[in-house]
Amino acid sequence: MTKFQVFTALTTLTALMAFANQLLFRLRGSLGMAVAGAGISLAAFAVGRIWPAVTNHTAALFAGIDYSNTVFHGMLCFLLFAGAMHIDLRAIYRWKITVALLATVGVFLSTVIVAFAALLFCKLAGLDIPIPWLLVFGALISPTDPVAVLGLLRELKAPKDLETQIGAESLLNDGTALALFSVFLAMALQNHSVTTWGVLKLFSLQVLGGLTLGVVLGVVGHFLLKLVSDPPTSVVMTLAYALGGYTLGDSLSMSGALVAAAMGLVVGYGRHSSMDEATRAQLTAFWAMFDELLNMLLYMMMGMALLALPLSPAYIAFAVSAIACALVGRVISVMLPMSIVARARPLALGTIQALVWGGVRGGVSLAMALALPLTTYKPYLVTGTWAVVMFSVLVQAPTMGHVLRRYGLIGART
Repeated sequence: MTKFQVFTALTTLTALMAFANQLLFRLRGSLGMAVAGAGISLAAFAVGRIWPAVTNHTAALFAGIDYSNTVFHGMLCFLLFAGAMHIDLRAIYRWKITVALLATVGVFLSTVIVAFAALLFCKLAGLDIPIPWLLVFGALISPTDPVAVLGLLRELKAPKDLETQIGAESLLNDGTALALFSVFLAMALQNHSVTTWGVLKLFSLQVLGGLTLGVVLGVVGHFLLKLVSDPPTSVVMTLAYALGGYTLGDSLSMSGALVAAAMGLVVGYGRHSSMDEATRAQLTAFWAMFDELLNMLLYMMMGMALLALPLSPAYIAFAVSAIACALVGRVISVMLPMSIVARARPLALGTIQALVWGGVRGGVSLAMALALPLTTYKPYLVTGTWAVVMFSVLVQAPTMGHVLRRYGLIGART
């Protein structure tokens, strides 16, 4: 099959699963696709036990997808730009210290803790996965994705400050995690030793350079949008911003992800002054729908990618341990920075617990896992990512209301 035919099959399958979800379960779009992708993978595995030829043919079909280029140079820039468009920059400023600590120190702590917790498990289980690859896993599993939980927080009428902290942290920690992911992946592929200086040098170039370039391009884009008042033109211009900013940052060895996110923040913040009400409404609706569509495709692609992986006991054991490692990393990486914040300003009871449990993994982690090059260690990292994301969207997100009620952040259910 040609690439176009494979894309057609994937899109059609996504549409069918979305249709079936709305008829039978009525789960939110991306959550429904997560369940559908998992179901298809498990069903294919069961069928393969009976008719191996069927699974082999299906695996060969989807193994031909170039996940790295499709995700990193096709979908990721739009995901990050869309997420940034919907964040209130003024609200971020109010919680700037909290968000900055969680999105930088918190992500780094989570990456290291997850990596060394996974290393301990590997030693006990007799798995030989080098520490650079476990650091890659720690980086790709550390960013949070609020898609599955922010809608629920609004439905539950959770405190606006909590919603802002979860959403803003998610946006900024995506860029930080992607920068760490790039650094550790380069070291793992080149067999370089992991040095503090090497990490700081590459990290500074990617993060500081990416943020600076993104802000500058975002300001330019904001003033260009003020010159037009046509909704389709504004949509096309913002699509070009996301693509062009990401590509330029990537070509300059900066974090294209942070360039796209910073541009989205600036353009989103200035949309009230750069465009009229009709244009603003249509542009906001377009990016909200586009964001949901991309997440649906990502979850389905993850399900298809699993078809090309053999489900060995070692992969399954690593996947189960990955859930525990991710939870431990999240708890420590939230508690330590927030203990610093609590000294400067009081926090509502249950804020730390809500931030820990609201750290749902999703699209960005899937994107990084799918973009990994083919190596001996990729199956471990992909299955581990899938397990953590499934736990997030099927356990953490649906029980978020119980956590908020437990600590009095929302009223009791009537």
